[in-house]
Amino acid sequence: LYRVHRHILEMNSEFFRGMFSCGPGDEGEEGKTDDTAVFLPDVTPRELDNLLSALYDGMHEGGRGLDDWKALLSISSRFVFDKIRERAIDAVRTHVPPLDPVERICLAAKHDIPEWLSPAYTELCMRDDPLSDAESDKLGSITAACLARAREQISRTLKRQPMPWRPASTLRWTPARRVSTGCGCKACREKHYSSGPSEEAAIVSDIVRTAMSESRLQV
Repeated sequence: LYRVHRHILEMNSEFFRGMFSCGPGDEGEEGKTDDTAVFLPDVTPRELDNLLSALYDGMHEGGRGLDDWKALLSISSRFVFDKIRERAIDAVRTHVPPLDPVERICLAAKHDIPEWLSPAYTELCMRDDPLSDAESDKLGSITAACLARAREQISRTLKRQPMPWRPASTLRWTPARRVSTGCGCKACREKHYSSGPSEEAAIVSDIVRTAMSESRLQV
């Protein structure tokens, strides 16, 4: 059993605020004694340890690895610890080395992080190697088939484009590029740079978005 201050849970979680706002049942108020301890189904000790550490000690980086952040993401998502969830999402997203795209898709689907999906789908479509059997099993047959169709469409489309093929690692937002020199005044300096997606990246994103939408997958 874990002994936790009730106000800590209520202050940080909509789930626990709602639970404790209900009146006591026939067996008395939940969580007051060992016999009425709050049961949290499918919560692992690692998840709970990381949650309590975040609640009592803060969410600084010290000593918390990727698996700890994923555990924190899991429990904070299920029990509506919004601030902890936001911090865990950011920590997993910016982890070095980054998660592979299949794991990002699985985590995004499990914990409702839609902004991770489209970049991960695109990365899978643009890499040299097709999905492995293990990756297809993780993603499910519908998603795997959709990605295969998108890869074929991307290959056919880019071959018809009057532009040199570039490897997937270069398909990203291009850095600001010089468009005119001007006279050096403020107005000219503001026009001095422009930025935007490369043509290939825009094409790929459109194809992936269309393919996923047609299969009713979230993008």
